[in-house]
Amino acid sequence: MIAGVDKNWLRFAAENQPEFKELVYVKSALTNPFEVSELLDDAIRTGANKDPDSLRIRAFSGHAFDYSVTSALSFSEMGASESACEWLERVAEDPAVCVAINGVSAWSLPLSRWAQKIIDILIPDIYASQHANADVYTFVGNTGWTPFGIHRDSEPSLIFHLGPSNKDVWVWPEGCLDDSQGFWRNPSFGSPLGFDVEKHLSRAWHRTLRPGDFVCVPPGAYHVFRNLGPAAFIGIALYPLKGDKFIRETLNRAVFGPAGVDGELISLKQTFENALGRFDTMAELRRDSHVEMDRSLMMRRTAGYQDKPNLAAIARRTLDDSCRLRWEFEGVVAASHIAGTTELIIRGQSIKFARPLDFESLCQMSTIQSDFGLVDLTELMPEELPTRDRSIVAQRLYDYGAISTT
Repeated sequence: MIAGVDKNWLRFAAENQPEFKELVYVKSALTNPFEVSELLDDAIRTGANKDPDSLRIRAFSGHAFDYSVTSALSFSEMGASESACEWLERVAEDPAVCVAINGVSAWSLPLSRWAQKIIDILIPDIYASQHANADVYTFVGNTGWTPFGIHRDSEPSLIFHLGPSNKDVWVWPEGCLDDSQGFWRNPSFGSPLGFDVEKHLSRAWHRTLRPGDFVCVPPGAYHVFRNLGPAAFIGIALYPLKGDKFIRETLNRAVFGPAGVDGELISLKQTFENALGRFDTMAELRRDSHVEMDRSLMMRRTAGYQDKPNLAAIARRTLDDSCRLRWEFEGVVAASHIAGTTELIIRGQSIKFARPLDFESLCQMSTIQSDFGLVDLTELMPEELPTRDRSIVAQRLYDYGAISTT
C-alpha cells in the first residue's frame, strides 16, 4: 500500500480532510512500523552525530524541561547500531526522561520521502492552499506521562506509534473534561495544563497503542500519553494557513522584495505608503502581489510542506555523466517570474536569474518516477543557459535535496 499504510487509514484520511476534527483510532494502520522506526533512528543519528547544534531536540525529566540532559545528548553521538530509545537510555540514565524532536524528517531523505507520501494523502492539491506547513516530529521515551500533562493543541495531532513497547493514550472529547479547577493557565502557553492526570482518566476515551497503530487527536481536544516501555512515535502536525499573516508577508515581499525591510515584516500601513511610491498603479501592485502569493505557495509545495533537508542529510557528491538520478518526490521544482526575472524554486530554496527563462520542461520532468541521467536533466533546461550554468543548476538540485543518486 502507499507509504505502508492500510486501507482503513486511507479511508480515514479521505473522510476527514481538510481539518481532521474527529477523534479516530486505526489499528495496525502502518504495515511496516519497524521499517519506519529504522528510518527515524537513522534521521536522529544523522542529526546527533553530524550537526547536533541544529537538531531541534528537547529533553524532559518528569514534567520539567531538562537542560542538562538536552546538553548531554548534544555532546553524545548515537551508535551505528543503537536505536533512539537505546541512545536516550544510555545518555540520560533515567527511565523517566523523554525527548521531543521537531522537524525530524529534515535529517533523512528516505524518512522525508516516506513522510511526503503521507502528507500528499493528508493534503491533496484541492486543500493545499489551506495549509501553511506540516511538522514531522517524534517523541522518544521509556516510562511516565507526557511532560506537559493533560493539554490541547490548536492543530490536529496525527500519531503513528512505532514501538517497540506499547503506549497508552487518553483523549477527552469536548465537554468530557472540566478544566475550571486544577489546570494551570499562563499566557506563555497556548493551552491550560493539568498535572493531576489520574483524577480525570475515568472520563476520557482510552486506547493502548501498539506498533503500527494510529490515532488522530483533533484540534482543541485535551489528551495525554503514558509510556509503557521504551518506544517512539512519529507525528505529523498540520498547521493551517493564517490568512492575515500570509497577506501581510505577501505585500511586504511585493513592495520590498523577498527580504522585506532588513529581513523584518513592517505594518500594512507602512507597506501601502511605500507601495504608492514604487508602483504607478494599483494594478501593478496587484500583479506583483499575485506573483508573490504564487511564489509562497510554490515554496511550501516544493518543500513538501516539510522542513528543508539539512545539509547533513545529503551525501556530498559532485554529479557527473555516470550518475543515475531520481527525484526525491513529485513536484520538487517550480519557477516564478516577475519583472523580467526568473526564480527557480527548489525544495523551498531558490536560484535567481536576472532574465526571463523557461524552466517548464524541467518542472514537468520532476513528475516522472523513473531514474534518469545527468544529460537527460540538463537537456531539459532553457536553451539560453550555457552548458556550465546547466551543470551548476543540476548540482544545486542535488545539493538542495530535490534529486538523489540511485
